[in-house]
Amino acid sequence: MDWALNQTDIYDLRERSPHEISGGQQQRVAIAAVLAMEPEIIVLDEPTSFLDPLSAQKIFDVIYDLNRKQGITVVLVEHRLDLTAKYTNHLIVMDEGKVRFEGNPREILNSEETRLIGVGIPKATLLYQLLKKDGFSVGDKTPLSSEELADQLLEAFGAK
Repeated sequence: MDWALNQTDIYDLRERSPHEISGGQQQRVAIAAVLAMEPEIIVLDEPTSFLDPLSAQKIFDVIYDLNRKQGITVVLVEHRLDLTAKYTNHLIVMDEGKVRFEGNPREILNSEETRLIGVGIPKATLLYQLLKKDGFSVGDKTPLSSEELADQLLEAFGAK
């Protein structure tokens, strides 16, 4: 259990009651409880619902570390693509219970078809598309986060 609490960065909460901690901390406690079972695969259904963006980002950072550092396969059902797209290595977009797109997140999120079915494309991806449409050379790699877009803009305009 100590290992799971450390992995989710909540070891200092181990003596506290659930009603004394924030929603984000409660979500991390739930993830730690699952980790203590040493699973090979974790399926999370909207683990950040009702959390503010900062708390949600912390949850996604924990999930990303579990996948990359511990080798745990994570299946994430989520609507917050602005926060999650940068962590994704395989994306499945469903519409009305059917798989509409599956594969490379950059290709799928850069597709006009994806936007047309109502998928909330990350803002960095949308801005990239608008800049390219207006003739700006901002790189060939579709950014999935504001950090990626900023790096590409700096490189494109010689500031890096």
